[in-house]
Amino acid sequence: MPVTAGHNADEISQRAQYAKGGMGRRYWDFRDAQALRHITGPRVLDAGCGEGITLGKISAMIPDAEGVDIDPANIAICREQGLNVTQADLAHLPFPDATFDSVVFMASSSILPIRLQFSRNWRG
Repeated sequence: MPVTAGHNADEISQRAQYAKGGMGRRYWDFRDAQALRHITGPRVLDAGCGEGITLGKISAMIPDAEGVDIDPANIAICREQGLNVTQADLAHLPFPDATFDSVVFMASSSILPIRLQFSRNWRG
């Protein structure tokens, strides 16, 4: 997601960093490959999808995959990429219980307490 770096106002874009390649991209691709091989079912949610790099990979496998993020800038970036996203707080998801067969919850878990509402939307 676009974030402000320290005291200067420069934004760091996940997509720009990913496009540079190198060790960061290799790590991200390895991490995603490990997680995505466990996805099951036709309904998949990328919770806290950021700028949609992982969501794009999921969507290539499962076209109806959905992402959710709270940041409007991330939502705009995802939509520019043609990804199916909803702006929402993970603690208050706008989906009925048991909507998804699989949920990908990558980097967001380090910045958000896991809540019961999130777990209700997952069928697993």
